[in-house]
Amino acid sequence: MNEEKALALLNSMTQQQTTNLEQMGMFLQQMGAVVMALDQRMKNYEKLTAQKLTVTSKQAKALQKRVQARSAALCEKYGFTYAEDGEAFRRAIWRDLKGQYGVDDVHDLPAAYFDLACQFVDGWQSFQTVRKVRARRGG
Repeated sequence: MNEEKALALLNSMTQQQTTNLEQMGMFLQQMGAVVMALDQRMKNYEKLTAQKLTVTSKQAKALQKRVQARSAALCEKYGFTYAEDGEAFRRAIWRDLKGQYGVDDVHDLPAAYFDLACQFVDGWQSFQTVRKVRARRGG
């Protein structure tokens, strides 16, 4: 009877081991699929980073013209002359724009943010800059 129990136990262990091996095989297949998906994502990411993701020179120039136009409009609105006071507004706009997007230079601006940056410039307002210009002019 001990032999029958031993054979039954051995048979049971073999079935459990087979089940475990099948489960491990399925797990390895799933992990292989995950690794392949991650590999594909990395390749896609590398393609994206290889492309130019910052604004073009043409876009940077357009943004510069927008800053000048906004500065001129603010000078006119508050009764300042653009020739004398436009630079204060331009500097303040650039400072705030660069701070808003965390860039040191307009050419570092992500291309995806170009339209938002244009909207930012078009709506830019700073009463602090107006006060500084008035104080500098003695008014």
